Amino acid sequence: MRVVPLRPRRTLLVLPAAVLALAAPAARGDVLLSPVVSGVEPLTRSPGPVLITPAGEHRTLAAPRIGDDDGYQTPVVSPDRLWVARTFDQRTLLLPTDGGPIRTLTTPGVPRGFRGTVWWDADATHVFHAELDDADEDAVVQRCTVATGACASFPTHGLELLGPLASGASLWERPVPLDVLDALPEGALDEWTRASPATVRRARVAVRRRVSGGLTLVAPDGRSSRVLTRTRGRYASGLDAYDAAPPAEPGLLVERVRQTYRVRTRRRHGRLELRVVGRDAPARRVLIDDAGRARPFRYRTTQGDRRPGQQPIVAAPGGWLVDLESRHGTPLVGRVSADGTVRRLTLGAAPLTLAGLHAALGLPAADAPGGVEALDGLRPVGYEAATGSAIVTYDDAGGHVVVARAPLAGGAPSLVHRGEADELLQVTAW
Repeated sequence: MRVVPLRPRRTLLVLPAAVLALAAPAARGDVLLSPVVSGVEPLTRSPGPVLITPAGEHRTLAAPRIGDDDGYQTPVVSPDRLWVARTFDQRTLLLPTDGGPIRTLTTPGVPRGFRGTVWWDADATHVFHAELDDADEDAVVQRCTVATGACASFPTHGLELLGPLASGASLWERPVPLDVLDALPEGALDEWTRASPATVRRARVAVRRRVSGGLTLVAPDGRSSRVLTRTRGRYASGLDAYDAAPPAEPGLLVERVRQTYRVRTRRRHGRLELRVVGRDAPARRVLIDDAGRARPFRYRTTQGDRRPGQQPIVAAPGGWLVDLESRHGTPLVGRVSADGTVRRLTLGAAPLTLAGLHAALGLPAADAPGGVEALDGLRPVGYEAATGSAIVTYDDAGGHVVVARAPLAGGAPSLVHRGEADELLQVTAW
């Protein structure tokens, strides 16, 4: 069994369910296990998403009919904990957490195949749905009123969604066009390829072309926007690309990477060869609040651990949860605060490790060849407010995914779910 990754980089922004529940009361907390489906046939025995409460109650929610492409989209809970939103075709589906029937929200005139990222405003009165292909000039965002089911849309004007803020506003990137690659022979990016002098000239002209980018803050109703940054540069001297972590109480954590493309040539066996070398500079991060104010942000580890090399994937109180490694390469889970400090999650006084968590859960240590050495894939996938716990997953030695609660205070963990082999799940928590 395995858990579907929550946030593939720059392909689909996936928001853990705790993301925009920041203003909601912390009295309730649940874990939702959603079977990934193929066509309309679920790959597990569950007829629909299963909600598991801290007390161990299991409640099966209504099962939407979702096709191959849509089964991997992570559900997003509303700030009032009453709805779980997910998408299918041009529709936004609202699944009541009390097990009631699904509500379907549709925007007239939006073509089939419209699918993408869902988020909520702070008071759960509106739900938003942005297309995956945001950079298309014809792309739109749906804005639906939950009480009435009425939906409207506003254009993205060629911008690409980076992420929503807790207010319902959203941050968008004007992506740098990559048509420089169109001027290259097939395979010339980072590989030596035969080329004519004319092709080399076209490639050099392309990497020297000036292009524009930047960040824009869009109001919740889509009627107004404000440009936060403008960038203009050349492929050869460096252009900025952005990525964003799930929004949390401190704001939206944005990663900026400067990318450069340089043309190289050589003669080999009497033939001219071309290679375009792409390089990424070390990432720089800024934290952007609801008003669009930005400040520099850096990870600071406190116990000799390696500095995280990627964005956090889960929002938690005061910050985020992130994949972490010790100086010796042992997988850990880190808690990132608003000032960038990264601290290990612990089991008592010891760091939370795969072997320690597996043993604390009372699971068999050697249920397949390899024993505890075969445990793999420790990662945070959510935060459960009622228990103050990180929800973490890993694969045991038998290929079963294990879902567990790990209290942020370092208390004893508890088992949420141990699945069947080859089962595919999305895990969401709030």
